[in-house]
Amino acid sequence: MRSQSGALVLAIRRIDGNLIAGPTGETRILERDALICMGTAEQLRDLNQILGPINSKSSPRVPKKK
Repeated sequence: MRSQSGALVLAIRRIDGNLIAGPTGETRILERDALICMGTAEQLRDLNQILGPINSKSSPRVPKKK
């Protein structure tokens, strides 16, 4: 995902509370995982677009532009 958005995924918090620090490109992202990411506002918006649900009733949170 870093190559597509520029944002870095630092960790993944699973729904059961398990924390995966430093996930690799082989780490699967599961439904309801929480991603802990770092990047510029633009990079995080791009990552959100890549990961955002296709048919969501609520829009994903997007960092505000300054």
